[in-house]
Amino acid sequence: MGEIVETAEAADEDWTLEHRFRAVVEVLDGSPMAEVAHRYGTSLQPLHTWLRGASVRVDETA
Repeated sequence: MGEIVETAEAADEDWTLEHRFRAVVEVLDGSPMAEVAHRYGTSLQPLHTWLRGASVRVDETA
């Protein structure tokens, strides 16, 4: 009772969010975008999208 069971889909979603977060942080810390994209198995386009989303969230909290 009261136990929270995480579905595989929810776990994948959390991992994806963490994956994106770490990639964005690396770029913001100065790592070259091409290297970060390669390291995380993505292309530059999604990384640009993630960065744009991150900058909107940062602006909203200011």
